Amino acid sequence: MASLKIWRAIEESPWGALPSMGPQWMIKSCTNNQGYLAMVTDGCGLWGEKRNAKYILEQAEVWSPCLESGSKEISDLALAELTKPSVKAVWTDNRESVTLSISSELHGFSYRWEFELKRLSDELFNHHWVTPMLVQVQQLASRVNQLTTEVEHKRRQLDELLPDNKSPASKAPKPPRIKTT
Repeated sequence: MASLKIWRAIEESPWGALPSMGPQWMIKSCTNNQGYLAMVTDGCGLWGEKRNAKYILEQAEVWSPCLESGSKEISDLALAELTKPSVKAVWTDNRESVTLSISSELHGFSYRWEFELKRLSDELFNHHWVTPMLVQVQQLASRVNQLTTEVEHKRRQLDELLPDNKSPASKAPKPPRIKTT
């Protein structure tokens, strides 16, 4: 479960909020006809679950015999419920795993689903969380520097256009520069 290759399919999926677990929790997932991948993080660790289509169809039969659909549709339905506040989380094994339980209705029929996410390796955490965050911070710092340069340019233009250097911009303090390496 710790192989980067296994989890490659989820790389491009966006992170989204997981409100039932608190504001710091994020989730991302992907589905296809072979099954689904789901990851959650609190910024300190990473937990994930990978399930194949056979498991999904078997569990759909156990939890709700009324669900007659393909594994992708069932996965999409269950994963969409994870973003709602009604998800129940139960931690086990000193935060090595978490079970996320959902229950909802589809066309008047009740169903349940349980996700059993296991703690993923530090290598996966670095690959799917730390590195993308550092890249994002670097890009944001570059954008802030670009915008600061544009503001300074506009300030100089105002100073040149207004008589006697009495522009309000010339009296404003200069914003701090963010160093990027």
